Amino acid sequence: MSGALSAERIAELRQQLQDQRRDLISDIRAELMQADEERLHTLAGSVHDRGEEAVSALLVDVDTMIMQQHRVQLLEIEQALARIASGEYGICQECGEGIGYARLKAQPAAARCIVCQRLAESN
Repeated sequence: MSGALSAERIAELRQQLQDQRRDLISDIRAELMQADEERLHTLAGSVHDRGEEAVSALLVDVDTMIMQQHRVQLLEIEQALARIASGEYGICQECGEGIGYARLKAQPAAARCIVCQRLAESN
């Protein structure tokens, strides 16, 4: 069941999800390559003092957080594509009501309607 979404809208949103997935994978690859280069520079130059060590540790933490966010986004996109394949796309996973097209257009991986999403975020 695909709710009130037409086949044309679902196809449009599927393409948007696939484009986001492609861009995200490209970003992840670039960040991994950059992280490898930075590790080589760190090993080659060795950290000289505690200040540089602290900055280096902070950058590693930030990179780790960004990669974690990318993994979560990629998982959400994959789950949305699976919902499209199973005919469950556009249906709120909490209340079973349709997710509005405007919400899906803005956030095509959305698994909840706006009301349920707000409730989930407030908890």
